[in-house]
Amino acid sequence: MNPIVRASNNFAFALYKELCKKEGENNLFFSPLSVTAALALTHLGTKGKTAEEIKATLHAKDINDEEFHSALSTLSQKLIPKEQSACMLRLANRVFARKNFSVKESFMTATKKHYSAEAQVLDFAGETETSRKIINEWVEDQTEGKVKELIQPGVICVDTAMVLVNAI
Repeated sequence: MNPIVRASNNFAFALYKELCKKEGENNLFFSPLSVTAALALTHLGTKGKTAEEIKATLHAKDINDEEFHSALSTLSQKLIPKEQSACMLRLANRVFARKNFSVKESFMTATKKHYSAEAQVLDFAGETETSRKIINEWVEDQTEGKVKELIQPGVICVDTAMVLVNAI
């Protein structure tokens, strides 16, 4: 577990340093865990140089892929309280894929195994606005109404093949 915790901390501080470069930003709130989960989901669908670059960005290039995803999954689960408490953390991931878009079964299996990311097929080409609303409704439900419109009108188009969503 130590290598993934070390990598996560290093990524969080590097991301914070990068985000603070924007002049005039005194107040900053972001979730390194959420960004890591989104990039890790993306990593599952990549190979070669792209996969290496994602892992390098996450400060995890020396951790093998299976250990990386398993440890990140375990870390995420350990952060979620087992009992009802005043502080609640929920993580939700989902893959929305375009109808007739070929997605490898190994990718879908890995996203579900490591990140509990179910897949849902949507008609991005024929029903772009309906697809956007479905995604936003899912996010709103997962965040108990705190995030109502993650995806703005016009973001999903006929060229959209897949949307990986992470909500925290």
